[in-house]
Amino acid sequence: MGSKHYALQGVDDDLEPAVKLVIKIRNEAAEKIANKYDLKLVGAGSSMPSCVVHSIHLHFMIDGRPFTKDVARELLLHCAHDLLEVINS
Repeated sequence: MGSKHYALQGVDDDLEPAVKLVIKIRNEAAEKIANKYDLKLVGAGSSMPSCVVHSIHLHFMIDGRPFTKDVARELLLHCAHDLLEVINS
């Protein structure tokens, strides 16, 4: 990914396999979404108590493009679809 994006987390060998998988999914989805929709990734995270996934967080910023509520909703749905594609692949 280019320098305009947040640095994604690397995978440490000491991590649990489930944690490694979530980091991999999160990184792949973040890169795909940021590049596909020209968004800037500004943060990423997840919640996994006892290695059970509760949530995956991807935070993006849209630089200088005004959006109507309808366009923003459509973008959100496309991003959610792309995240699900990565999860299910």
